[in-house]
Amino acid sequence: MLGAPYLWAQEDAGEYVEVEGKSLAKGRQRDGSSQTESLSGETLRQYGAHSLADAISQASGVNTQTFCANCGAKRVTIDGLRGEHTTILIDGFPMHSTISAFYGVDAIPVVGLSGVEVHRGAGQALGAPEAIGGVLNLLTANPKGRTLRLFSEYGSHGSSQSSFLASSEKLAFSGQQGIMESWDVDQNGVGESPFRKTQTLNFKLTETMDGTQFSLRHSDAKLLIIGGNVEHFRPTTFTRIQAQPADFIDKNVSKKYIGDWERITDVIDLRRKETALTVTKDLNPESELTLRVSRVNQDQVAHYSHGYDYRNQDQIDFSQIEFGHAWGDHVLTGALEGRWQRMNSQSDALYIQRLEPLTPDSLRFQSRGFVLKDNWILSDHWSFDSALRLDDLAIDWTELNQKINETIVAPRINIKYSWDDHISSQLSYGLGYRPPLTLFESEHGSDHNGFLIAIDKVERAHSWVYSLSGNYPDWFVSGTIHHTQLLHMAFAEDRVLKGQPVVFQNSDEDFRITAADVFAGGKLGERLNIQFGYE
Repeated sequence: MLGAPYLWAQEDAGEYVEVEGKSLAKGRQRDGSSQTESLSGETLRQYGAHSLADAISQASGVNTQTFCANCGAKRVTIDGLRGEHTTILIDGFPMHSTISAFYGVDAIPVVGLSGVEVHRGAGQALGAPEAIGGVLNLLTANPKGRTLRLFSEYGSHGSSQSSFLASSEKLAFSGQQGIMESWDVDQNGVGESPFRKTQTLNFKLTETMDGTQFSLRHSDAKLLIIGGNVEHFRPTTFTRIQAQPADFIDKNVSKKYIGDWERITDVIDLRRKETALTVTKDLNPESELTLRVSRVNQDQVAHYSHGYDYRNQDQIDFSQIEFGHAWGDHVLTGALEGRWQRMNSQSDALYIQRLEPLTPDSLRFQSRGFVLKDNWILSDHWSFDSALRLDDLAIDWTELNQKINETIVAPRINIKYSWDDHISSQLSYGLGYRPPLTLFESEHGSDHNGFLIAIDKVERAHSWVYSLSGNYPDWFVSGTIHHTQLLHMAFAEDRVLKGQPVVFQNSDEDFRITAADVFAGGKLGERLNIQFGYE
């Protein structure tokens, strides 16, 4: 490991970690002195969460929103921004995008995670890509010697979860299966929330040879969602006839549903495979060279009660070469990286059998970037971190005949002042951006008369964050205010009532979003901790 001196200060409550100083950790980049809220893996598991989407709302400023009660699609948001504006990394790898944001976050297991870092705003994210709202960096567990841990949990209403963690000196292996039954509060046979089943297997292999560290991780996850009916009925095709009041007793929707299950049922079958390799070479005591490569494949098969089927295959490839050098009170890092994404979609109902077939939403995305970072400790009180991203972005909706080519220059700074050993304040600014990879699911649930792409700009956002925190042996308190100015936001103009296609386009307006929160906690005796927050 190379780096200038660093200090860890962790509250006894065991959830939030503030990082000071600088360190280039093997296999991933930690962003210097940026204040990082970190939920540990144990903390995530103790809430009995089936997936990251269920557990991550324990962090201040982070929320999980379910925007479709029937199919259970969820978004993870930071400080009131949209789910598309949250960048999700796994060990620093960009493995998620707008496409996986609909159901992919429900396929991220809690088992096998050592923690989740929360970087609020582009300034705190420093070198991470995009990051309009901020970044969630999921840290996977490394091997910890010969261990085996088994977990089994049962909850109300038929929910259950079983998982295991096994490890040797060089290999960590984990798996999880969870079931969440549907809820039918009014007992009319139509669920208010869907049935959900998750299955995951993960392994991580580490090895060190002649000053070179290797880390290979693979994950295979399955997600099944059945919404609408509460009998776990899985239609094998779609129906064009949607549910009507006549499908309920006495034509009253509060009474028992007696119609065909296909008319109310959404089924989403998702499978994700992730593979990532990190190779780090110590060149000398002050320098290291890191190579990162990864591939993600996500396949979605869905039948919707709106009367159509939809399938897509999404593949993301990423590669990066990074050089880090410790020079006095600085840690300088430069990286070249590339990301390539290909999404192909199919639909019998929309693309083939429709009287006027719709044009598929298949797309291609390419990003080539250069990142320069400097982590600098000026004194015992002051630290200054800065980063500059230069990204050349290309988006091509291959069959909708719409392209975007744009170059983004994104400066980011993070300044921290430590008043004493317990109190510190932090100010950050950053330019975030988002390639608007709009697709059919972006207007999820619409009775489509088609969709058109008129987006011609990349979304951008100026982000300012100020925080003040106090950390003491038995208690802590922190307050944060986050302001974002969002430019060129992509949205859908719904013209369904006019019998016209939905049009995805950039807004001419600027949007300003301000969020503030206070979080505190402490020990009440030897065995009792208390935490509370207000947002």
